[in-house]
Amino acid sequence: MSKKPSTEELLASISELKNQVKILKSELKKRSEVSELEQEKFYKAFHSNPALMAISTFHDTKYIDVNDAFLNKLGFTRKEIIGHTSTELQLYVDIIQSDKFFRKLQKLSKVHDFEVTIKTKTGENRTGLFSAETIMLQGEPCLLTIINDITELKQNKEKLQQIEQRFREFAELLPEMICEADMNGNISFANNEALENFQYSQEDLKKGINFDQLLIPRDAKRTRVDLLRKIKGQKLTAREVTAVRKDGTTFPAMAYIQPFFEKNKPVGFRGVMMDITSRKKAEEEIQREKSFLEQLIEGAPEAIVQCDKKGVLEKINAEFTQLFGYSRKEALGRNIDELISSEDQRKEAVGITKEMSGGKKVAIETIRQHKNGTPVYVSILSTPIIINKKQVGIYAIYRDITERKRAESIRQMIHNISNAVITCQTLNELFQIIFEELSTVMDTTNFFIALYDKKTDSLTLPFFKDEKDSFQTFPAGKTIAAYVLKKRKPVLLRAKDIEELEKAGEIELVGTSSKVWLGVPLRAENEVIGVVSLQSYDNEDAFDENDLVLLEFISNQAGLSIDRKRAEQNLIIAKQKAEEAAKAKQQFLSTMSHEIRTPLNAVLGMTHLLIQANPRSDQMEYLNALKFSGENLLVLINDILDFSKIESGMVFFEQADFKFKEIITGIKQSFLFRTEEKGITFEINFDPELPDSIVGDPVRLNQVLTNLIGNAVKFTEKGSITVDLNLKQETTENVEIEFSVTDTGIGIPKDKLANIFESFKQAGTDITRKYGGTGLGLAITKKLIELQNSEIFVESRVGKGSKFYFSLNFPKSKIKLEHKPVETEESYKQLEGLNILVAEDNEINFIIAKKLLEKCGVKVDHAKNGKAAINMISKKNYDMVLMDLHMPELNGYEASKIIRTSENVKNKNIPIIALTASVLVDIQQKIEEVGITDYILKPLNPKELYEKVLRKIKGL
Repeated sequence: MSKKPSTEELLASISELKNQVKILKSELKKRSEVSELEQEKFYKAFHSNPALMAISTFHDTKYIDVNDAFLNKLGFTRKEIIGHTSTELQLYVDIIQSDKFFRKLQKLSKVHDFEVTIKTKTGENRTGLFSAETIMLQGEPCLLTIINDITELKQNKEKLQQIEQRFREFAELLPEMICEADMNGNISFANNEALENFQYSQEDLKKGINFDQLLIPRDAKRTRVDLLRKIKGQKLTAREVTAVRKDGTTFPAMAYIQPFFEKNKPVGFRGVMMDITSRKKAEEEIQREKSFLEQLIEGAPEAIVQCDKKGVLEKINAEFTQLFGYSRKEALGRNIDELISSEDQRKEAVGITKEMSGGKKVAIETIRQHKNGTPVYVSILSTPIIINKKQVGIYAIYRDITERKRAESIRQMIHNISNAVITCQTLNELFQIIFEELSTVMDTTNFFIALYDKKTDSLTLPFFKDEKDSFQTFPAGKTIAAYVLKKRKPVLLRAKDIEELEKAGEIELVGTSSKVWLGVPLRAENEVIGVVSLQSYDNEDAFDENDLVLLEFISNQAGLSIDRKRAEQNLIIAKQKAEEAAKAKQQFLSTMSHEIRTPLNAVLGMTHLLIQANPRSDQMEYLNALKFSGENLLVLINDILDFSKIESGMVFFEQADFKFKEIITGIKQSFLFRTEEKGITFEINFDPELPDSIVGDPVRLNQVLTNLIGNAVKFTEKGSITVDLNLKQETTENVEIEFSVTDTGIGIPKDKLANIFESFKQAGTDITRKYGGTGLGLAITKKLIELQNSEIFVESRVGKGSKFYFSLNFPKSKIKLEHKPVETEESYKQLEGLNILVAEDNEINFIIAKKLLEKCGVKVDHAKNGKAAINMISKKNYDMVLMDLHMPELNGYEASKIIRTSENVKNKNIPIIALTASVLVDIQQKIEEVGITDYILKPLNPKELYEKVLRKIKGL
């Protein structure tokens, strides 16, 4: 306790206290006068701010208020938001609802810059930086959230810096509460207003009350600091504090302290506090909104400015000074366009300001200028400030996107160079593109690519651009380029580094010395073959480590191109050889197919006609032998050509609905004569659970089973052959069927099982001589099964027989298939009376076709070439043309193409069936291109000829 003051001192103290009270009242009055204007300005700023801002209650997270940007960006109406939680709206439930988030929020009262995914009303996902903090609103804890949308700029813009500080809430003040204390804070005097408000008595005062007891610890500490500043002569205004009553309850107050001295030494201080509870309720909303605005302007990581309608700067934040280099003193009061735009940018900048002054919101990416003259890439988001329906100013946010633009340029450059590696025909062309692309992101005033020649220990420069020197080739020696070759790694050398290396004898300069030299090895096939370099003669800071990394990438691209060019040369040679071999093979197959099938057509055709002419029994024996030999020869030819198709990858599988049981039954019928002749049993067993019809390629299935059954018949002299079809697996859409062919034939030795599926291989050297065949049947079968994503297996014992089995997956047919009757001799009588023109240059082939057709009552005319066929069609109406493809003067392709372009509608649409001895893979494509309806392979099969003619006449 200090000594008792004299009357004069008390009067002086009272006078001082009155002055302090007067100052406090004046301060409060001033704040009251500006509160309404601040509230209105903040309200407008809050709702016109481009960031998404919201206030919600803390206990149930229901929204109290959101700004216009929040509604516009997310597509909600205010009615849909207010009173609802983020969970109900499914905005960012993963952050708000997490226990971890709430614990952190409760502990720190705020959370900053969490990256979140927010969802709009339409379901679109947006990415933003989420900030939140707790505040007291009308005595209730509330949650303030701010979301900066970074969807488009997420990867390249800087993270929002944490808001450095928020405005301290006005401490609650008690008016005209007066106390006096020593420098330790022990109160020696307190008036009744103070004692009553703090719930202390005079007795308590006598026992001792410390000034720190009247404030919460934080405010007590800050008040002590203020006191020290006052003692040092600093001028301070009143401070808002939270006062603490005797019972522990608190109230807001405004406090003003003033030290007093004795003999120029501070011995104590006096304090005046005024209860401002009633004022706080009115000001709380304004203060909260004001803190939002100040927080956005001063603490945001973007440059934020407030201008009048003409663009004159009224407020800027710290980031603005950082981004453009101007201090507040240099910027405030200046026109924004004149300050940060160059003459070239001025017209665009003034136009944007004019739009903003007209009340429009603007979002644009453009270039502005730093104080030092360097360009700054920015995105500008601006919105008008409107109060009482009148625009009074402009808010604008400038985001620095320089790094993003550079990154985009680098990505585009890398993309262009990568494409150039593929598209460029020469290295020189690639080097020129590398130079042009690199110039978009780096200074390429002095740039070269040097290739190293080991034999001559020299460097040649296929690309060289330099301000001061000119080289085409020079000895590697101890040049810096040779230093890079030796080190086999990138180097960034400044003038001092170069000087030290030269003194150490590691390098010898060639040409003009530079301030900075950047070089990376050029690699091809894991060998360093040269150097790529950049240098600057006048700017030591022209390049940095990032440029080194980028140049290394460019060098790698050039190396890839060199590798590619070398590989291309090898591929070109290999391709030429492969194409020549393929062409020779194709030509051979085409020639052999035509040359063998043409006479074979005559052999089998004449044999068929002679058999139909009721020959003698001894002649029939010879004719059957001739027919058997001819058909075997045809099988051999078909196997060879079919295998060629498979090897060339030109086998395609049809997807058609068919009754597979009918296919199997038809195969059985074709083998019955041979099995009965040999006296062996032939059975087919169907699983009753199998579907009636499936989707697949019936022709290829027929080919596989015919090969397997044909082999079984060939190698079985007694016993039986059994074909089993079992349901292996079934789903709602598909069915997997297991096929097995079992015989009691000669069997296959165990050591030969691995060879039987190879081309032209059989189980024994005497198989071909004894049983015939090419050794291609099983190879073709295996390939056809593998092309359907399956595998064939075999089990065999010598002298006991063999079992071949495989599984195929088929989609179930959704079409109900009707039984298709087999054409009979009787049905072929429908051909009687038809007029058919046969265009065929081979007389024997024509005779065979004519005899076969006339047998069914068809009237046949003959054209010896395509030209004659076109002439005859123009003079006579025919029902069909059988067109040989290989004829003199005008072949079948050319003749068919001319017919299809005829002005006569009937002739233009006449069915044309090609007759060909070639079975090359491109036959079908060629005949479709010229409009041929179908084709029949030679040698002619009478049944196939009749059925195809009948179907085409019927329009099937």
